[in-house]
Amino acid sequence: MQQKLKEWIQRYLPAEIIGTITALISAGMIHSITHSYFAAAIAGTWGENAGYYSFILFQEIRSSRRHHQTTKENYRIIAFLKNIRNIVLEFGVAEWLDSGFVRPFMMYIFPKLLGNFELGILAGKIAADIVFYISVIIAYELRRKHLQD
Repeated sequence: MQQKLKEWIQRYLPAEIIGTITALISAGMIHSITHSYFAAAIAGTWGENAGYYSFILFQEIRSSRRHHQTTKENYRIIAFLKNIRNIVLEFGVAEWLDSGFVRPFMMYIFPKLLGNFELGILAGKIAADIVFYISVIIAYELRRKHLQD
């Protein structure tokens, strides 16, 4: 289990750091313009997604290209499409629930509950992450077990 935890941390932590930064920046910018917790929650969700998935896609392509280099194969469109498939399988269901409801709700309600916008956005993000990663890790492990990259 310790090896799995290390693997998950290596896979998700860099994307989480980038996603957290882009969530806080996006939510803060929109809140300063609109003074709306709702608009800030949506902006924080979208900002986090942009930062997080940019890194995940980069990581997936980099890993696939390295694999292709070691097997002396060219990285082509089919490999790229498999990278996209893998990301959709790993994150699709979790992301649909997360971005469609859980994360905006958490990023909306926590600033109001805590009375501090920045702390509330961060707390809402962390609460949403817990829900998100339960299904993401299950999907990741199923993908690794049943699909050849």
